Amino acid sequence: EIMPSLVGSEMCIRDSDEPDVDYGKKLDELLQKYSVAVVGGNQNLMKRFQVLHPDAIYVSKDMVASCDQMIHAADLVLCKVDSMSHALYNKCKMTCHRYNVQINYLPNVTSCTRLEKCMCEMIEALSA
Repeated sequence: EIMPSLVGSEMCIRDSDEPDVDYGKKLDELLQKYSVAVVGGNQNLMKRFQVLHPDAIYVSKDMVASCDQMIHAADLVLCKVDSMSHALYNKCKMTCHRYNVQINYLPNVTSCTRLEKCMCEMIEALSA
């Protein structure tokens, strides 16, 4: 069931000039090609995101002790710092630096559609 407040925020993403792009499908294709770890983020949003995109690696706030290998295996780490602890952020940043894994920061968005669009743009920048 979609809440009315979410419908409005997702509809405002599209510019009238922009063609309809299925960012969910595009993201799934990119996740087949690249290993991407998403660190942090609002629990409810990230649970919905995980269901939609099971190929993404998700590192939640309670995984500080065990996140090294997930980050080391990734081609790209995307941090959602609007909801993550300093401990997780510091460990993530240090691990990325140690293993030379590219790190980027996701904006503070609250819909899966916006998150998919941002992630597609960041992953596509990897191959540029």
